[in-house]
Amino acid sequence: MSALIERNKAGDLVPKINMVYSNKRNAAGLTRSKNEGIPTFSFPFNAKNHGRLLGLLIDHGIEMIALAGFMRIIPHSFLKDFSHPVLNIHPSLLPSFKGLDAQKQAFEAGEKMSGATVHFVDDSLDGGEIIMQECIDISMHQNAQAVADAILEIEHKLYYKAVNAVWNKTYSISEKRGILED
Repeated sequence: MSALIERNKAGDLVPKINMVYSNKRNAAGLTRSKNEGIPTFSFPFNAKNHGRLLGLLIDHGIEMIALAGFMRIIPHSFLKDFSHPVLNIHPSLLPSFKGLDAQKQAFEAGEKMSGATVHFVDDSLDGGEIIMQECIDISMHQNAQAVADAILEIEHKLYYKAVNAVWNKTYSISEKRGILED
């Protein structure tokens, strides 16, 4: 979230961040967003509150969701009711190493390469069409935390580019993989 806010402030992120929602009241992104004057909201993400969240999205003119640290599967019913793009960033080269601790999974599997993936969200675990990926050599890293730190640097550079590409419609999807027009 902070990386997207920084890109927004620098003028590198095309869509404006109009609101931030978290299902966790103490999420760091909420504090950062409040400090930047961005409206923030926090309440449980469950079927009972889907209508409430959808109402907030409509009220704030939200036409895209960029998940950042939101560790929940988004139900099909929510995705159907929110008819705009929902993006997520994941710290692996999907479809490999889905779910939690993806960096640790890659390290422990002895992978030489890993990276980050931005994808459209569907109602599966880290599923959806891939928009953009970037990989790095992780073979020289000594532990899973070092891999995670290296991938986080990539995520901060990659996510805003993918958000811009989707917002500006400068990509296409071919065989579940994103292709940038430029």
